[in-house]
Amino acid sequence: MRALLIILALSVTVACETAVQVVPGGGGGALIGPWQAEPFPIAGPLLQAIDQACRGSMQEFPPQVQVTVIDARGGGRIQAHYTSPDGAEATCVDMSVDAAGHVEAAGGGGVGFGGQPRPPLQAHELMNAGGMGSNESNVTYGRAGAGINKVVLLMPGHVPVAASFANGWYLVWWPGDWPPGTKLVGLDVLGQQVAETTVP
Repeated sequence: MRALLIILALSVTVACETAVQVVPGGGGGALIGPWQAEPFPIAGPLLQAIDQACRGSMQEFPPQVQVTVIDARGGGRIQAHYTSPDGAEATCVDMSVDAAGHVEAAGGGGVGFGGQPRPPLQAHELMNAGGMGSNESNVTYGRAGAGINKVVLLMPGHVPVAASFANGWYLVWWPGDWPPGTKLVGLDVLGQQVAETTVP
């Protein structure tokens, strides 16, 4: 297992093995190109294959969690984060996909079994929930208040990176170490910055 876990406010158990799913008719071609600053939308058979591969890669996986946000932006890698109302979470990092649509979850991950609902956020609040890293990639994820319409990763010397954002959660990965000064900002519907947080 390559991934080093850095999880905030989670009780984590990690027990990962390789799980492989195949997308009927292929469908992974666009994801094996270069890493890009804008994420790809994921749906249909590919989403189902990602979900099945992630769930099958861990010996203990909270049964109540559902896919909350997926980050796919090339590089042949996919990140997925799961949550449930009772505070449980699960994350699969660096799942691989090839042009034939084979999805393999062998990059590592973590789970938290929750036990109580998460506290509500202020409308213009970003809360980093954790991250994972290896010598090949770094991942960060967290929550955003209802007044935030988009989350952007800002790294000195690099173009802004749009995080995947769904269901009040953001998720984004970068093919390398976080440069010093890296941060995340939340934008409102007008594109104005209303929140900021650091990566772990």
